[in-house]
Amino acid sequence: MSHHGPLPATALEEALAIAGMGCWHWPHGSVRPLLSASFSALLGYPHEALPQTPGQWLNLAHPDERRPFADLLEELGQAAPDRPPFHLRLRHGSGLWRWFEVRVAPSALDGDGGASVVTFTDITRHKQTEAGLQRIEKSEKTYRALVETSPDAILLLGLDGAVHMANQQAARLFGLDDLGDPGATRVQALFAAADDADFLRQPDDFSGFIATRQLAMQSIDGRPFTAATAYTTVMDAQGEASGIVLFVRDVTDHLKAERELERHRQNLERLVEERTFELGEAHATLAKTIDASPVPTLVLDAGHRITHWNAACEQIIGVPASQMVGTRDQWKAFYPNQRPIMADLVITGEMTRIQELYSNKYRRSKLVHGGYEAEDYFPMFDRWLFFTAAPLHDKQGRIVGAIETLQDITERKQAEVALTDAKHAAEAAAETKATFLANMSHEIRTPMNAVIGLAHLLLKGDLSGKQRDYISRIHGAAKMLLGVINDVLDFSKIEAGQMRLEETEFTLDEVLDNVSSVLLHRAQEMGLELQYVVEPGVPAQLLGDPLRLAQILVNLIGNALKFTASGSVSVYVRRLAADSDACVRLEFDVQDTGIGMSAEQQRNLFQAFSQADTSITRKFGGTGLGLAISKHLTELMGGDIRVSSQPRVGSTFSFTINLRPGRQPAAVVHAASHRPPVVDDNLLAGLRVLLVDDLPTNCLIAGEILEAFGATVDTAENGVQALRKLLDDQIPCDVVLMDIQMPEMDGLEATRRLRATLRGARLPIIAMTAHALDSERERCRAAGMDDFIAKPIDPEFLQQKLLRWRPAHAGKRASRTPEKTCMSSSCELPELPGIDKADGLRRMMNKPALYEKVLRDFHSRFLGETEAIRAAIDSGDLATAERRAHSSKGLAGTIGASALQQAAKALETALRERDAGLEAFFARFADELRQVIDGIARGFGIGEQGPR
Repeated sequence: MSHHGPLPATALEEALAIAGMGCWHWPHGSVRPLLSASFSALLGYPHEALPQTPGQWLNLAHPDERRPFADLLEELGQAAPDRPPFHLRLRHGSGLWRWFEVRVAPSALDGDGGASVVTFTDITRHKQTEAGLQRIEKSEKTYRALVETSPDAILLLGLDGAVHMANQQAARLFGLDDLGDPGATRVQALFAAADDADFLRQPDDFSGFIATRQLAMQSIDGRPFTAATAYTTVMDAQGEASGIVLFVRDVTDHLKAERELERHRQNLERLVEERTFELGEAHATLAKTIDASPVPTLVLDAGHRITHWNAACEQIIGVPASQMVGTRDQWKAFYPNQRPIMADLVITGEMTRIQELYSNKYRRSKLVHGGYEAEDYFPMFDRWLFFTAAPLHDKQGRIVGAIETLQDITERKQAEVALTDAKHAAEAAAETKATFLANMSHEIRTPMNAVIGLAHLLLKGDLSGKQRDYISRIHGAAKMLLGVINDVLDFSKIEAGQMRLEETEFTLDEVLDNVSSVLLHRAQEMGLELQYVVEPGVPAQLLGDPLRLAQILVNLIGNALKFTASGSVSVYVRRLAADSDACVRLEFDVQDTGIGMSAEQQRNLFQAFSQADTSITRKFGGTGLGLAISKHLTELMGGDIRVSSQPRVGSTFSFTINLRPGRQPAAVVHAASHRPPVVDDNLLAGLRVLLVDDLPTNCLIAGEILEAFGATVDTAENGVQALRKLLDDQIPCDVVLMDIQMPEMDGLEATRRLRATLRGARLPIIAMTAHALDSERERCRAAGMDDFIAKPIDPEFLQQKLLRWRPAHAGKRASRTPEKTCMSSSCELPELPGIDKADGLRRMMNKPALYEKVLRDFHSRFLGETEAIRAAIDSGDLATAERRAHSSKGLAGTIGASALQQAAKALETALRERDAGLEAFFARFADELRQVIDGIARGFGIGEQGPR
């Protein structure tokens, strides 16, 4: 009985599971397939976790097969695709890949709509088998390649000795036909002695390991050779011996080479023995030579062991050879810690270590190739050593050791240290001397200011003939002393190498005018004619240091005037050829008709403190520094100086200097002859001057001089007051004379602020300071000051500076008539306790009115000074207290209050040094100041009696 009709779904599912297949049923027009239950077992997922959408199925596919799978998914649902079967990997639930063969066929189960059936057959085992076969095939090929390319002959033998397989090397070695049947050959025929093949009859004896023997073998055609053989048993699946593998290598040539090598080795040993004996003899000779050498010497071998340490080395280092020879610890003789010596480093060639250990104290040897030299101090034996290390080479150029020689340079280094100390001491002494001279110059210039200034004022007044003579001599001596101070200070700077030249644009005519203003009066007093001749080719505008050029001319012309009794002094200026257009080389001749000099006198003329004759100093005066300074200055300017002279005929001093053309082209050049004008005191009539100085005495003296010139003077005590008067009060002013060091605001800061304003931008500002140093001048210029006047003030020099900077309109104003003064005595003054009136009046050039004015100003200024200093000390502002004590000290000495001066000086020092006894010094100062202030108040009827 047969049954017809469709199979139940469960039967189909079971069939699919048995066949290892999964099935999709995909109706056309649908977006997802119907799945067979067999997919759960095929992919290892629960049924509910199986992919449902095409995208989820695509995510399970291997990347290499994802593209064809995606194409299939895109085509399904539209129509039955005509696609051949293809292989696909899907991710199993275990994470492994499973291979499937995918087939597509149409289905008519859904009527006219149609559907596609896609089957997935698991072919994983088939793929694995296929891969295994491929690996086996690959391994077999690899094995065969290894066998065929082996440098050894390989034979696979049967237990009866028949050759079953022979590789290419075996065919070549034994002469076998690689195309014939290898089984036709018996291995016994390949042994020179038949008995040698007996070992193959007992394969169990070498089963499980490889046995080796050296045997005599031969090729098929009878060619003998010595063979190194290795053999082992081949076992079948049941563990029984089924054959033998025999490895054969022809070692005939190798054995021959070994025998030849042995003969060479024996010969070499004999030669080494002979050479060793010779080297021993040479070594002994070298050792004797090194040991007898007076030069400390040590030798290292290639292993850094000391082989030689001679007696001289023992003596200088203090370590016997018995402790050093054979050791590799040579550092112990030189250093407290382990480190290589120079000989170690030349063996290894470690340049970085040489640089690290010896820094800049080493250099390459100029005598020995590859050697190095250095010097160093060794505290272990208190010596300086100079050492040279060089490598030792064999005939092939290989480094086989190093030799190092030592030299004791302790005495030389001690001498160098002593010389260096002496040099530093000399430099320190020179610096101290320069500082001392600068300080002394400052200290001397301050009283010289009063001497020169007041003498000049007195000469303007009504004096008797004797008084005028005395004052004139005082004035001349003071100016001479100022010249000595300038010479000593300049020479000190030259000696210390601190003389620096400036480079500013100047007019040669102005330099000559300034020189004339200094010297013309002296020439007129002596009845001498002073004239200048400047050739037309000399540029009017130049770049250089006009101050130092003027200094040279003043020195030379001053000397010429000093030694000329009658006649004239002439200055000639000409231009010489220069190396380039950027250089102006000038030559100056200063010619006089004076006493002249002999050749011997001229020889040492330009040396410091030297004059043509020792009697000259007594007769004419002078330090002998002027010419030495002039020589240095001309050399600094790239030139030189010389003299030609005849006794009783005259002298000509000639010097050359290098300058540069001026930046501003000159409108005209010099005329052939030039004579500087005579300075007239009336030239400053109507000039309005603001004098800024914190010391009243300086203001009084400078004010008197300026008024004597016909100028109108206004004063300010500091920079703040000066700015207020100039900017706020708008006082009339043509020129500002500005002190540098002042309280509240110094002259430099005041100048900077003035230059930032419309009025102060062009107002001439001339600096005043007792520090006649180049650095001070630079500070003044940097602040914006136009010119520079050193204290003590030279009235004629001050007049020339004011004439230079006077505005054109200032000379049109009328000036008041200068006050006339007369000589007086201290008897006209009241009693002034604590003050030496005679000394004070002397400092005021015997002008009671001026002295009284100074005393009243002192009273007003220092009435509350004790309280001011006390307040500064209590607030911790010791710098202000020190400055106030310093001002008190200076002005106390000016009025003749010597006890107050000493008390102020002691207080100033105590404040500067933070002395523990400060209160005692302050109490003494307060007592002395109270006495002076009260005395001035009582003497001149001033209502306030001073500080309490």
